[in-house]
Amino acid sequence: MSSSVIPTSVPATGPQFSVFPNEIFIKIFIYLLQIPATAKMGTIVDVRYFQFHFRFGQLPKLRRVSKLLSPLAIAAFYQANVFHFRLLFSKRVERNAFGAYGLPLLPPPAFRKCLRSIRIGIHLVDFFLLPATGEPTAHTTANGFVRTPIVSTSQLLAVCPGARFLHGLGETLGGLQALELDILADFRMRDLQKGIQVYRDAQFVVRVAEVKVNFVDGLTIGHQVWHDDLKQAIGL
Repeated sequence: MSSSVIPTSVPATGPQFSVFPNEIFIKIFIYLLQIPATAKMGTIVDVRYFQFHFRFGQLPKLRRVSKLLSPLAIAAFYQANVFHFRLLFSKRVERNAFGAYGLPLLPPPAFRKCLRSIRIGIHLVDFFLLPATGEPTAHTTANGFVRTPIVSTSQLLAVCPGARFLHGLGETLGGLQALELDILADFRMRDLQKGIQVYRDAQFVVRVAEVKVNFVDGLTIGHQVWHDDLKQAIGL
């Protein structure tokens, strides 16, 4: 057979694939990877369907084309679709030693800036837990801890993953265009406004074009009127 015969397939390597910048590949992949409105599982990607999309359909096919193109396909998948990171009812989310829930499982750090539209649950608190040493009080828990009020920004960021998420939002998720927050506001101290002032002092800056906030029922005390104060305190 003549050596001039054109092969039926061309490997995804070499100069023919280096002609185009990565941005062109990503735009093509976004077109291919956007979940259609008619999808039976819906267009929202959450923990229930995440593995399905990674194992079946267009994404794994594109990832197998080339090691060079695989990360571009993943980046395009995150850019093209809406993701829901659930806080409640997730076996992966547990309370830390201070009594605050951690964050839902997020994409690897290298791909977080690729996210464009997300819904995420976060837990915000006005207290942290310390071992009880004296007589029980109204803030002593059944398992031997006492709820202690958070009084400074440094304390807040040290004990509350939800607050750290908001504080570093621009750095870790700098590509976001739409953000829906499900806030579980767990304020247990008597003076709610003191706790809200700590959030105000933290000077959160949320630079996202479209923001929606939902306050989730469950652990709060007092009337929901103060939710508006908390929302304003964190710049939403």
